[in-house]
Amino acid sequence: MQRSPALSQDNPSQLTSEPSAVTTSAPATTQKTAKPLTTAKALILSLCLSIISSVGSVAVYDFFFAQKIAVLDMQGFLADQKKLLADGKITGAELIQSLDRVEVAIDKAPKNTMVILKDVVLRNAASEIVP
Repeated sequence: MQRSPALSQDNPSQLTSEPSAVTTSAPATTQKTAKPLTTAKALILSLCLSIISSVGSVAVYDFFFAQKIAVLDMQGFLADQKKLLADGKITGAELIQSLDRVEVAIDKAPKNTMVILKDVVLRNAASEIVP
């Protein structure tokens, strides 16, 4: 049986493990510690987050929940239809179809939109429903 030349009985320090002889290289762990925010930076950050959340919540409320007003010029529409019917440009069936289109246009309005007659609104109507 052959002995390893590195382990000989003549040198007892090779048989025992000494801390100086054994070198273990542990990975160097460098932990980056976060620097605490200064008062000014924390104030600016909280101010920006507050503004963003406020603007977002107001925009969502306005888009989905706030009541909007749409106007419908029913008298003008009926006057136009009456004139077309009197001139013979449309028939009675076409008049009924155009009235059905008005009903469909009103039904297509979103749930948060109130449709009122144009005669009632004096000014600043958000939108007008045109059949």
